[in-house]
Amino acid sequence: MMSPSVYQEARQHAAIHAQLRILERARSTAPGAIRITGLVVRVFRNVTGVTRLGRVVHFGVRTTSDRCTVSSLCGEILHDPAIFYGARWLEAFLDPTPDGVTLVRSQVAPVRGPTWSPVIRSGTPEFCTPWNSLALQTGKCQVQPKSSKDQKQ
Repeated sequence: MMSPSVYQEARQHAAIHAQLRILERARSTAPGAIRITGLVVRVFRNVTGVTRLGRVVHFGVRTTSDRCTVSSLCGEILHDPAIFYGARWLEAFLDPTPDGVTLVRSQVAPVRGPTWSPVIRSGTPEFCTPWNSLALQTGKCQVQPKSSKDQKQ
């Protein structure tokens, strides 16, 4: 794993920042990965114009497995696959590719549902979500209580 500032920079420079409704989860052809199919329900940043509301996107998420339990040397974060199998909504930072989109430095997290403003702030070094218990316990980030306007209508 790399310094939090590397991931912060990756979030700040990602072409796409969006929330998705998970449509399908499948094992990827790459070992230790799952393939997410999601419907774009919120777009917070879309530099290239590649994505839009209602678009279906596909991308891989690196996960831990029996054979792979630590982050790779390239700085990818390995996620617990159970988090994604239990989630219905995600917030992700993506970049366009010729075939669609790719996840930026593993910057994806489950969210409770679509919100009007991002749950994951691109300008903070810590990945602040209700699921990041380590950052919350150490006081490195605080999750703001949801306002009534951010709750799904």
